[in-house]
Amino acid sequence: MELFKSARAATAPHPLALEMRPALAPSRASASQGSVSICIRRSAGLAAPRPSPPPLLNRYVCVLARSGVVRAWNMDAAGVEQALEGHTGGIFCLAQGGAYLFSGGDDLGVKTWQYAEERFAPLTELKGHTTAIQVMKTVPGSLITADRGGTVAKWCLETGAAQMTFNTNHTNHLMAMWLEETHLFTGALDG
Repeated sequence: MELFKSARAATAPHPLALEMRPALAPSRASASQGSVSICIRRSAGLAAPRPSPPPLLNRYVCVLARSGVVRAWNMDAAGVEQALEGHTGGIFCLAQGGAYLFSGGDDLGVKTWQYAEERFAPLTELKGHTTAIQVMKTVPGSLITADRGGTVAKWCLETGAAQMTFNTNHTNHLMAMWLEETHLFTGALDG
């Protein structure tokens, strides 16, 4: 299956791991807003990634909320570092690949933010989903997104082009996705 061709080529686990935890950020992102944070951390015992760009990987925690704004905190400085605006409605997922941060939610688009010169800048919006984007993951060279309607899309990280889409045929909202080597697992409210 072409979808995970680049993932098969990897012989060692990626030196970054994602960890979900309740938002611990300052007061603007309260539990009543449904905030979730994704912490990017290095896995113990693995070689450090190539420096592109270390500040994003080592210093930032990004928090999303129903307000349509991603907030990026620089962990070396106090307070909100940057508000990434552009979504309408809630934001449900974030993913990071290289110098890019991706966000998706109610507005059906995947916003792409590029990290350069100590700031995140809006780059493009990936369009093609027809229901709210619930989850996304990166694999070498690609971004995989899934919406609540059960559509999964693969995007090229170099060009932003949609490389393929397919429907999972869930009968209720898709809520989770997991990638393991050559397999894609999805979970939905259909049991």
